[in-house]
Amino acid sequence: MRAHRALSCSGYSRTDFIVSAKGLVYLETNTLPGLTAASLYPKALKAQGIPTAIYYSKSMHQQTAYKGFPVADGGVPVSEKLSNDVISLPIHAYLDESAQDRVIEAVRGALSS
Repeated sequence: MRAHRALSCSGYSRTDFIVSAKGLVYLETNTLPGLTAASLYPKALKAQGIPTAIYYSKSMHQQTAYKGFPVADGGVPVSEKLSNDVISLPIHAYLDESAQDRVIEAVRGALSS
């Protein structure tokens, strides 16, 4: 649970554990169903006029500029999964306060539905 809390994942992800003789063993933290670009969350935002995007569909180690850097044995499956699961919301220097409020309310509404 400490990892889940440390990542501020409450309400946005699921953390998987197994029970061993020594207690709980952390396995992984995944986004909840509905937090990928093809799922309900971005569709609910789009219906309210809030665009979403996946800007980096390739993990850093898969990008041309980083191909020469070493990768851990067994690869980096969490990084690869997250590159397809993390969506971006509108944020830029010209987003005025009322637009920010609209995005915030849309996100809250989409997450609570």
